[in-house]
Amino acid sequence: MGRNIHGLYTVDFLNPKFAWRSVVLTADSYSSLLIGGVQTQSIDRVQFDETGQKVLVRVYARHGRIQLRPDYDSEHLPKPKVSNCEVDFRLEGETFKVTPESAVTARLFGVD
Repeated sequence: MGRNIHGLYTVDFLNPKFAWRSVVLTADSYSSLLIGGVQTQSIDRVQFDETGQKVLVRVYARHGRIQLRPDYDSEHLPKPKVSNCEVDFRLEGETFKVTPESAVTARLFGVD
């Protein structure tokens, strides 16, 4: 179908869930005029950092998107310029929440 989705998810061995119910960030890549164009996303690495009582998780990712009209020549779809991104999460209770500083970037990856 021309779509590639990867998910970064948490695992709680005391309360196991289906992986897609624990997703904190997805990378969604596609090349389709039906979906709206070309998007390239990837999750490159994850870094854990403990600062005092707070756990910070920084996700290093890449993102690029080109929106195209439905009548674009689908035989020669362009490649988007891909930029490096960082999305930070803080552990609040038992869930990871996006920090306010990275909320705009997180929305590129479907995180509200």
